[in-house]
Amino acid sequence: MLKTAEALVVCEIGVYEGAHAETLLDLPLKSLTLVDKWTVVDEVHYPGHDQDYWDAMAERVKARFEPTGARILRTTSLEASKQFAVHCPTGRAGFHMVYLDATHTYEACMEDLEAWWPLVKPGGYFCGDDWRYPGINKAVREFCSKRVLDFDYFQNEWMIRKPW
Repeated sequence: MLKTAEALVVCEIGVYEGAHAETLLDLPLKSLTLVDKWTVVDEVHYPGHDQDYWDAMAERVKARFEPTGARILRTTSLEASKQFAVHCPTGRAGFHMVYLDATHTYEACMEDLEAWWPLVKPGGYFCGDDWRYPGINKAVREFCSKRVLDFDYFQNEWMIRKPW
Protein backbone atom coordinates (compact mmCIF):
# COMPACT_ATOMS: atom_id res chain seq x y z
CA MET A 1 0.00 0.00 0.00
CA LEU A 2 1.11 3.55 -0.77
CA LYS A 3 2.20 5.42 2.36
CA THR A 4 1.36 9.10 2.48
CA ALA A 5 0.78 11.81 5.08
CA GLU A 6 -2.34 13.05 3.30
CA ALA A 7 -5.43 11.33 1.99
CA LEU A 8 -5.29 10.83 -1.76
CA VAL A 9 -7.40 12.26 -4.55
CA VAL A 10 -7.58 9.55 -7.22
CA CYS A 11 -9.30 9.18 -10.59
CA GLU A 12 -9.71 6.08 -12.73
CA ILE A 13 -10.68 6.50 -16.37
CA GLY A 14 -12.14 3.37 -17.94
CA VAL A 15 -13.78 1.50 -15.08
CA TYR A 16 -15.53 -1.39 -16.87
CA GLU A 17 -16.75 -3.69 -14.04
CA GLY A 18 -14.81 -1.90 -11.30
CA ALA A 19 -12.24 -4.60 -10.49
CA HIS A 20 -9.33 -2.14 -10.48
CA ALA A 21 -11.39 0.49 -8.69
CA GLU A 22 -11.97 -2.06 -5.95
CA THR A 23 -8.21 -2.20 -5.31
CA LEU A 24 -8.08 1.60 -5.10
CA LEU A 25 -10.36 1.45 -2.07
CA ASP A 26 -7.38 0.05 -0.13
CA LEU A 27 -5.61 3.41 -0.46
CA PRO A 28 -6.03 6.20 2.11
CA LEU A 29 -8.54 8.12 -0.04
CA LYS A 30 -9.86 11.61 0.29
CA SER A 31 -11.84 11.12 -2.90
CA LEU A 32 -12.22 8.61 -5.72
CA THR A 33 -13.63 9.55 -9.12
CA LEU A 34 -14.60 6.85 -11.61
CA VAL A 35 -15.06 7.82 -15.26
CA ASP A 36 -16.54 5.57 -17.94
CA LYS A 37 -19.05 6.08 -20.71
CA TRP A 38 -20.36 2.50 -20.47
CA THR A 39 -21.50 2.42 -24.05
CA VAL A 40 -20.94 0.33 -27.16
CA VAL A 41 -17.66 1.54 -28.65
CA ASP A 42 -15.50 -1.44 -29.42
CA GLU A 43 -17.07 -4.48 -31.05
CA VAL A 44 -13.62 -6.02 -31.47
CA HIS A 45 -12.89 -6.41 -27.76
CA TYR A 46 -16.49 -6.61 -26.55
CA PRO A 47 -18.47 -8.44 -29.24
CA GLY A 48 -22.14 -8.94 -28.55
CA HIS A 49 -22.29 -6.42 -25.70
CA ASP A 50 -25.29 -4.26 -26.53
CA GLN A 51 -26.29 -1.04 -24.77
CA ASP A 52 -28.47 -2.91 -22.27
CA TYR A 53 -25.36 -4.81 -21.17
CA TRP A 54 -23.43 -1.54 -20.63
CA ASP A 55 -26.33 0.14 -18.83
CA ALA A 56 -26.62 -2.81 -16.44
CA MET A 57 -22.87 -2.73 -15.80
CA ALA A 58 -22.98 1.01 -15.07
CA GLU A 59 -25.76 0.41 -12.56
CA ARG A 60 -23.79 -2.39 -10.83
CA VAL A 61 -20.73 -0.15 -10.54
CA LYS A 62 -22.87 2.70 -9.23
CA ALA A 63 -24.49 0.43 -6.64
CA ARG A 64 -21.07 -0.85 -5.51
CA PHE A 65 -19.14 2.42 -5.36
CA GLU A 66 -21.58 5.21 -4.51
CA PRO A 67 -21.84 3.97 -0.88
CA THR A 68 -18.06 4.43 -0.60
CA GLY A 69 -18.42 8.11 -1.52
CA ALA A 70 -16.91 7.66 -4.98
CA ARG A 71 -17.96 10.14 -7.61
CA ILE A 72 -19.11 8.35 -10.76
CA LEU A 73 -19.10 10.19 -14.07
CA ARG A 74 -20.78 8.49 -16.99
CA THR A 75 -19.08 10.41 -19.75
CA THR A 76 -16.05 10.28 -22.00
CA SER A 77 -12.55 10.70 -20.71
CA LEU A 78 -12.06 13.98 -22.54
CA GLU A 79 -15.35 15.45 -21.32
CA ALA A 80 -14.49 14.50 -17.73
CA SER A 81 -11.01 16.03 -18.02
CA LYS A 82 -12.58 19.30 -19.16
CA GLN A 83 -14.83 19.33 -16.08
CA PHE A 84 -11.81 19.00 -13.81
CA ALA A 85 -9.66 21.45 -15.78
CA VAL A 86 -12.12 24.22 -14.89
CA HIS A 87 -11.47 23.55 -11.19
CA CYS A 88 -7.72 22.90 -11.50
CA PRO A 89 -6.03 25.88 -13.14
CA THR A 90 -2.41 25.43 -14.17
CA GLY A 91 -0.25 24.85 -11.13
CA ARG A 92 -3.21 23.73 -9.03
CA ALA A 93 -3.70 20.20 -10.30
CA GLY A 94 -5.91 18.14 -8.10
CA PHE A 95 -5.11 14.43 -8.49
CA HIS A 96 -2.44 12.49 -6.64
CA MET A 97 -3.04 9.65 -9.10
CA VAL A 98 -4.81 9.24 -12.42
CA TYR A 99 -5.19 5.66 -13.66
CA LEU A 100 -5.91 5.37 -17.38
CA ASP A 101 -7.67 2.32 -18.81
CA ALA A 102 -9.90 3.80 -21.50
CA THR A 103 -9.82 3.40 -25.28
CA HIS A 104 -6.75 1.45 -26.35
CA THR A 105 -5.84 3.08 -29.65
CA TYR A 106 -2.74 5.22 -30.05
CA GLU A 107 -4.80 8.33 -30.90
CA ALA A 108 -7.21 7.98 -27.99
CA CYS A 109 -4.45 7.18 -25.51
CA MET A 110 -2.42 10.21 -26.64
CA GLU A 111 -5.48 12.45 -26.29
CA ASP A 112 -6.07 11.11 -22.77
CA LEU A 113 -2.42 11.58 -21.79
CA GLU A 114 -2.49 15.19 -22.98
CA ALA A 115 -5.84 15.94 -21.34
CA TRP A 116 -5.16 14.41 -17.91
CA TRP A 117 -1.45 15.19 -17.41
CA PRO A 118 -2.11 18.81 -16.32
CA LEU A 119 -4.53 17.50 -13.69
CA VAL A 120 -1.91 15.36 -11.91
CA LYS A 121 -0.24 17.07 -8.93
CA PRO A 122 3.54 17.51 -8.96
CA GLY A 123 4.97 14.34 -7.43
CA GLY A 124 1.78 12.49 -8.36
CA TYR A 125 1.37 9.41 -10.50
CA PHE A 126 -0.09 8.97 -13.96
CA CYS A 127 -0.46 5.31 -14.70
CA GLY A 128 -2.50 2.74 -16.53
CA ASP A 129 -2.64 -0.73 -17.89
CA ASP A 130 -2.65 -2.62 -21.16
CA TRP A 131 0.99 -1.79 -21.86
CA ARG A 132 1.00 -4.71 -24.30
CA TYR A 133 -1.32 -2.85 -26.66
CA PRO A 134 0.90 -1.29 -29.35
CA GLY A 135 -1.09 1.97 -29.36
CA ILE A 136 -0.71 2.47 -25.62
CA ASN A 137 2.95 1.52 -25.60
CA LYS A 138 3.69 3.94 -28.45
CA ALA A 139 1.62 6.79 -26.98
CA VAL A 140 3.21 6.57 -23.52
CA ARG A 141 6.73 6.39 -24.99
CA GLU A 142 6.16 9.40 -27.27
CA PHE A 143 4.41 11.40 -24.55
CA CYS A 144 7.35 10.87 -22.19
CA SER A 145 10.01 11.44 -24.84
CA LYS A 146 8.45 14.77 -25.79
CA ARG A 147 8.54 15.92 -22.16
CA VAL A 148 11.79 14.20 -21.16
CA LEU A 149 9.98 12.11 -18.56
CA ASP A 150 10.91 8.72 -17.22
CA PHE A 151 8.35 5.97 -17.09
CA ASP A 152 8.27 2.45 -15.74
CA TYR A 153 6.31 -0.55 -16.81
CA PHE A 154 5.89 -3.96 -15.30
CA GLN A 155 4.07 -6.75 -17.03
CA ASN A 156 0.98 -5.00 -18.37
CA GLU A 157 1.00 -1.73 -16.37
CA TRP A 158 2.86 1.56 -16.84
CA MET A 159 3.58 4.51 -14.57
CA ILE A 160 4.88 8.07 -14.89
CA ARG A 161 5.76 10.12 -11.82
CA LYS A 162 5.19 13.82 -12.35
CA PRO A 163 8.28 15.84 -11.40
CA TRP A 164 8.09 18.13 -8.42
